[in-house]
Amino acid sequence: MDIKICLASDDNYAVHMAVTIASILKNADDGDNLFFYILDGGISDEKKDKIAKLNKIKESDIRYIEIDTSIFRKFQLVQNYFTSAVYYRLMMADLLPDVDKIIYLDSDTVICSSLKELFDVDVTEHYLAATEDIGFFWARKYLDRQIEKFYINTGVMVVNLKLWRRDILGERLIKFGLETNNKLAFGDQDIINVVLKDKIKNIDLKWNVQTSFFEFYNVLNHPLKREIIKAKKNPKIIHYITWKKPWNSYVPKRKLYFYYLDIAGFASDLSFTNRMKITKQLVLHSIKTAGYFLRYIVSPVIKGYRTDDKKIKIRIFNFFEFILCKTK
Repeated sequence: MDIKICLASDDNYAVHMAVTIASILKNADDGDNLFFYILDGGISDEKKDKIAKLNKIKESDIRYIEIDTSIFRKFQLVQNYFTSAVYYRLMMADLLPDVDKIIYLDSDTVICSSLKELFDVDVTEHYLAATEDIGFFWARKYLDRQIEKFYINTGVMVVNLKLWRRDILGERLIKFGLETNNKLAFGDQDIINVVLKDKIKNIDLKWNVQTSFFEFYNVLNHPLKREIIKAKKNPKIIHYITWKKPWNSYVPKRKLYFYYLDIAGFASDLSFTNRMKITKQLVLHSIKTAGYFLRYIVSPVIKGYRTDDKKIKIRIFNFFEFILCKTK
């Protein structure tokens, strides 16, 4: 079957996008006919030539759509690891006028299976289908964002472009983004969630296994705990969220990224200093996880016990909070 996939990148992120494409091609079924539409924010010819060679893994159709990036420079980059390329997807329905349905993927993802099942998701009555962003459960506590009952991670989406064009969503998304630019906590993801919230379909978390799934302290008290545990046992897509990426930090499943980096024909440029930095992060991550785990075990034992009208558990919690802050 034909499977259409959209990615967006500038020249700096093209290597990581190549890893995503390589993983798709490597895990595709024989009957998957893959069409890639790349929203091109200035990718060099040298990198395009290297990406073209990925067809040696499996034959596919790779097309570049050059875009005027000037409008996207007006958007605030709410995280220092963002580039304006994250906003390109807001206009993909207009940039791809002959495509009615597509899978959109961030370029910090690794695909672990055929995308046929994902592309088969029915979005006839929806603007898009996506998974919950599990980090928003914690973030909404610190933001004035209590209204969202379901907040998606936009790194993996099945998008009904035909419906987007019918309802002129590209124009609406850009307009809303520019009007609320200084209020966006999560950039383009906020824009999509707020504007499209009434027509978003929820899909299985296995299609967007965010690296925070593998961190004990993020999952322990999460309302989706069971779904998260199930999804990470059989991930279809690994998504390296936040600023922590395999090429600059210790993150779970980072070896998978370097496996496909090698297949893509791009050499790792990790220096000795960077490797030592990542090793240090691994040690601190392990200490942090152990601290949370110990706190979890100790809490029920000492709950409610008082000495001099002060709960012992508060003293112990404060001690661990001090230790954990030192490891951040």
